[in-house]
Amino acid sequence: MTGGKLTFGAVLAQLEEREVAAQLRARQVCEAMDLEVAPNNIDNTRLKLNQLTDRGILVETAQGLFA
Repeated sequence: MTGGKLTFGAVLAQLEEREVAAQLRARQVCEAMDLEVAPNNIDNTRLKLNQLTDRGILVETAQGLFA
């Protein structure tokens, strides 16, 4: 990992920086957080995004696409 720490707050901050209607994939969140775009980081980010979706904080508008 070369960039920021992967936390719920960091993931939400990246989504909030985009337009309200923006939809992001896990890879795009990694890139925005300056994380190495590696399978492990993408999987961990996707896990965080899915957990935020389960908690009702995010919505998965299509498979792998979060808003």
